[in-house]
Amino acid sequence: MKSPLRIGCAECDLLVSITSLGVGDRAHCPRCGHLLTADSGDALTRSLAFALTAAVLLAMAMMFPFLSIKDGGNAHMVTLPGGALQLYDDGNWLIAVLVMGPIVAVPAVVLGVLLAYRRTGLIRPGSPLCRPRPAANFDSRPR
Repeated sequence: MKSPLRIGCAECDLLVSITSLGVGDRAHCPRCGHLLTADSGDALTRSLAFALTAAVLLAMAMMFPFLSIKDGGNAHMVTLPGGALQLYDDGNWLIAVLVMGPIVAVPAVVLGVLLAYRRTGLIRPGSPLCRPRPAANFDSRPR
């Protein structure tokens, strides 16, 4: 048997145990009636849609120039990967890694892992990764 999830109410600080929610169910605080968590049922579909959208936008961001220099009738445009490659070719490999790492590589890896987990079924309803979450205004800071 699963142990119940314990969520603290953001309004009155009551610690409430929640076992599991069905699709469309909501958990409210028994003391003040504040919404603790809700199961919309389509959270995994929305997360997949957001991940695919982010992957498309990341790919588009790599194709469009982010820097354009015009001087004396000459124009030179640089994309993010092109700028990092130019830095590497000029011998500034550390700066090239610092440009490509946080801007391109890390988001691409995170999106790839999220899409791979979703595709392989590791993230599915009922899995340990899909637990009820506190409502959006939950304050988790220690008091």
